Parts: sequence; C-alpha cells; structure tokens
Amino acid sequence: MSPRIGPFVPPPPAGSESQSSLDPDGDCDGDKLVNRTDPDDDNDGLDDGLEGTIHTDSCKFDTDGDKVSDGFEHRSAIDLNNDDYRHPAVSLPYPGDRPYPNALDGEDAGTDYDGDGLTLGDEYGLWQYSITRPGGSTSLDAPSYSDGVKYSKYVRDATGIRRPALSATGYDRATEFTNWLAGSGYQTVQLPDENDEPGEHITRPLLDFDRSGLPLDASESNFLDSNGDTFLSDDERDEDGDGLSNWVELHGFATPDWWKAVYNREAPFTITYAGTVATDEDTDGDGVRDGADDQDHDDYPNIVEVSRSRVSGRGFDPPKLSKALADPSPWYGRVQPFNPCEPNVASRTCPTYRPVDKPYAPFDGPPWSSEGDDPNYLVLN
Repeated sequence: MSPRIGPFVPPPPAGSESQSSLDPDGDCDGDKLVNRTDPDDDNDGLDDGLEGTIHTDSCKFDTDGDKVSDGFEHRSAIDLNNDDYRHPAVSLPYPGDRPYPNALDGEDAGTDYDGDGLTLGDEYGLWQYSITRPGGSTSLDAPSYSDGVKYSKYVRDATGIRRPALSATGYDRATEFTNWLAGSGYQTVQLPDENDEPGEHITRPLLDFDRSGLPLDASESNFLDSNGDTFLSDDERDEDGDGLSNWVELHGFATPDWWKAVYNREAPFTITYAGTVATDEDTDGDGVRDGADDQDHDDYPNIVEVSRSRVSGRGFDPPKLSKALADPSPWYGRVQPFNPCEPNVASRTCPTYRPVDKPYAPFDGPPWSSEGDDPNYLVLN
C-alpha cells in the first residue's frame, strides 16, 4: 500500500493495462484536430505519451469514470507526493498506486487526500467552477484547487518550501460579497435583540455576529479565516462569493446533516430544509446570495445562524453539560439555520402549535422531557 517513489515506473496492476479506444484518424475531443496530430486527444491536460505510461486512456477525459478528470487526479497526486522536505523534491506518483488521487480508481472521488475537509470530487468541482470566473485558468501547472495540498494558492520561499499565499485580508471573493451587500440593501438587517419588546427589531449590520453594533470588529474582519492564520486554505475560501466558505457549504454548518450529527441531543425540526451549494452564490435563485439568505425563513440570515460560538461569544460546551453550569444568555446565541424556532420561538415560521409527543428543539428539554441533561443551550461549533 506504500507509494513507490523514484524514477522506476512499475507495471500496471492486473486488469489496468491500457485499453485505449484511440483511433489515429478520429477526433476524441472534437477539436477538429485528428488524434495522430493532437498531443492531448481527450483534452484532460495530460500528454498522450504520458497517458500511455500511466495506463490511462488517451481518448477518455475520465478513464475511471469517477467524474474527476485524469489530469486533475494526476496533478493532485503530484502535489501530494511532493512533500517539499526532500532534496531534490521529486514527485513521480503512479496512478495505479495508493494512497494517491488515482486516475484508475473509480471509487476515490469521495476521499480527502490532503486533509482540508474537501474531497477529491469537491476540489475538482471547485476548480471547474473557478476556471469560469474572471481570471480563471484551465492550466494544471498551478491549478486553483488541488487535493494534494491544503493551500492551493501558495508561493515557494527561498528554500523551495511551499508557503500559503492567499491572504484573508482583501480576499477578492469576500470583497465581492460585501460589495454585493452594499448594493443590494442587505448590508444591514433587522434582528430582535435581547431586551426588545415583542415585534420590535433593531437594525444591525449583517456581519455584526456578536451584536456589538459594529459591522466588523477586529476579530470579524476576516470572517472566512476560521483558524486565524491570516491566510485562506481551500476549505476556508468562498469560491462563489456568497459569504459562506467552501467547507461550510459542502460539509459544514450550511448542511442539514452537520447539525443532525453534531447536535444529536437536540430533536430536529419537522421540516427538512435544503442546504446551499458551494458553486452557486444564489442556490434558490431568488436574487439573494446564500450568506444573506434565510433557509428556514425565520428572518435570521444564514451567515448569522451558522455558528453559535460566533453569535453568542461563548466557548464550547462540554459533551455532558450540567444544568447547574448552563448559561442561557444571550438567548439569541442558540442559532440553527434549519430550525425556525432557534433562536427565536416567536419567529414568523416557528409553529404556533407544537407537538407534545415528539417536540423539536428548543422544546425538547425539561419540562417537556426528563431524560438526560437539559439541551436548551449547547455551543459546539
């Protein structure tokens, strides 16, 4: 299972011998250049000669049929194999071996090789989307996304080591989102505050996560930089410019399954609302970018509801939180983008009549239930 590294190219595994469907007089990629004179017959970014060496089909854009191109898998394998700390840094991955992104393995699109929370298929989809944006490039020499390195936007220092290069400050997609907010009228929103009278709202900046009254304080100015290193990794980037990071939309707080798994002590709401899409700034097509939109129609925008710790200012609660330690304030900290009764049970879409047999959060704790600890206030993200 170990990768073979060196100038030797091993023979292909059994059953993977090249079975190219190449017709020298045909035109695999439809570019009106016959295969015999086209150096890349399937337009996957790999030279035909290289494809013969690594046993991929030079007439198939995606030899293993996993919906990731041969070229992207091979490029990701190179990035993964080059650890920068050998001298010279030689990368000769062979797609028949593992654990590499594998152009001959039709089941690896769901694998996250570089550990950034995004799968091979995720990063390929983001790369495909990015090349349609202004300044996008189809070149595999330095692709905008790779499943072989967490920071696909990098530079090499004087010693040849890769260093992150995409600064969270001035990130163009974040600027795109904030510019849209300013021009759309969503820069400020009306949110109920802790001391409001029923029906009363206070106008606040959308990105005022902690209700400070300021749109962006020092801790929120780079709201996509989740680990605080001032650079953006592939998961932290927001390719579609909707205010929600790639990981948040693909596997995190903007997906219903994340909340069901992480907050499994809270009974889910009766309606299963849809999540958002990482390659579409306006998933439901209503003209509002996903970060400013509202999946559960409770008038709390998605970007406000994707993190309880950010909104409440509270640290993480332990898995078993004692009732004596429970802190119910600020009440608006118990956000949830797929439950209209969190944080506000008086929201316009929180049901007036609640089921008594299987109550959903926040009506699933005492006195409605006497089982376990009171889940009325949990902060896990």
